[in-house]
Amino acid sequence: MEAEAETKAAAVVEIVPGRAPAAVLVGAIDAALRSGLFGMRVGVALPVDDGRRPVLEAASAADARVVLATPGTARPEAEIVFEMPARARPEPRTLARVAAVVRERRLASVDVPVPGRYPALASLGLRGKLRAFAGGSGSATVRPADVGLRSTASTGHPGAPPQASLAQERAEHLRHRARSATMRARMDRNAHRLSRERLQTRHERARRRLAEQRLGRTGPGAWVAWRSRNVGRRFAGLPAVAAGAASSVRVFFRRARRYAVDRRRSRKLESQG
Repeated sequence: MEAEAETKAAAVVEIVPGRAPAAVLVGAIDAALRSGLFGMRVGVALPVDDGRRPVLEAASAADARVVLATPGTARPEAEIVFEMPARARPEPRTLARVAAVVRERRLASVDVPVPGRYPALASLGLRGKLRAFAGGSGSATVRPADVGLRSTASTGHPGAPPQASLAQERAEHLRHRARSATMRARMDRNAHRLSRERLQTRHERARRRLAEQRLGRTGPGAWVAWRSRNVGRRFAGLPAVAAGAASSVRVFFRRARRYAVDRRRSRKLESQG
């Protein structure tokens, strides 16, 4: 009885291979193993003479949770059995979230359409469905965005993770809060270092100018060289001054043009009203 209870407490993920290549099947197995379900097993049913079978055997030889079966093998007894298309890519908490829906509502099955390139068409089930079977009653359909389900054809950002328990949300909040404090302290240190280096640069520049001024008082030749260096510095700074003035003029005309366009649009709307 204890062995049977332990067997039924396990979660089984059966991957439907279809015509998917071996690389896609390996990706599906890896995505299922990253779900972190307790006592989980991942099964793939392929004929003995299937060309994809040697690749899967080599990829899953080091993990005892992956079982390669043949078509027609009886489904193992488990508390929850998942049927997942090969092109589905669940996030690490997707299967756990679907299992929580099954347990909370005591359902017999839950269907999650696999999204494609256009998530709005996921409800049509063109790419299959991730299905979960349990011992309850009734069935339900869950949106893929609510549990974080994606596929090989999904594009863009995965979006927000599925909802978790209060303890998990609190731990995530504290982790982000500690990271924010660390980044703020690092930014303050960098700002202090930058201010210190700027102040040191100003002091060095002022000290050098005073030394040159004292050197220029020692004789006529030194005075001419000192004045020449000052004039050369001013001429060298003219391009930067001109660039700053040109930038200010461009900003002014850009703001003036924007203001004129806004005024013209507002007057046009007033006349139409």
